[in-house]
Amino acid sequence: MKNSLIIIALLLVSISAYSMDMNTAFSKLKSKYTKTDKMLLELAMPGETVPFMKVYIEKSKGYRLDLPDRIISSDYKSVWNYAIADKTCVISEYEEDLESMDKFFFKMLNKMKPIKLIKSSGTKYISDYVLELEDSESGGKYKLGFSGDYELKEIEIKDDIQDNHFVVTKIDTSPKPRSSFEIKTDEKVEIIDLR
Repeated sequence: MKNSLIIIALLLVSISAYSMDMNTAFSKLKSKYTKTDKMLLELAMPGETVPFMKVYIEKSKGYRLDLPDRIISSDYKSVWNYAIADKTCVISEYEEDLESMDKFFFKMLNKMKPIKLIKSSGTKYISDYVLELEDSESGGKYKLGFSGDYELKEIEIKDDIQDNHFVVTKIDTSPKPRSSFEIKTDEKVEIIDLR
């Protein structure tokens, strides 16, 4: 009986020594993903393995979202919204949106605070861990799913209207830089310039 108690005590001590702390996890995720000046993400819907969106972000230069039916690109002065099937490209002035994917990594993570860290049970999330975050200014809620080595696996953005849950199929923190964020189209595309 005494030996059993000693073994249980040792197990509890070793489990607590290896348990992950939410502040440490958040610090390591921020360190890994906010110290870069460019990033390429490929995102899929939960349950899917084929990405439906590619996101290229370059700090202070621009971003580009490639979707199946649309390409949205910005140089932080203008936004090009190209509807592929309609063959139209609307160009408008850029408006600051702190909840956009490009700002999420480069600005918002620094304003967030961790609320809760859970070990994933595998029912809703594919990640080993899920860190719930709150924007200290807006109160917005976010969840980052990640592996034991802090590889980002999922992003969930909650707002008053809906939850957006994305699975990260690829992440590259040092992709080849883009020369331009302007979308070049051929003469068959209708350009609607609202600038």
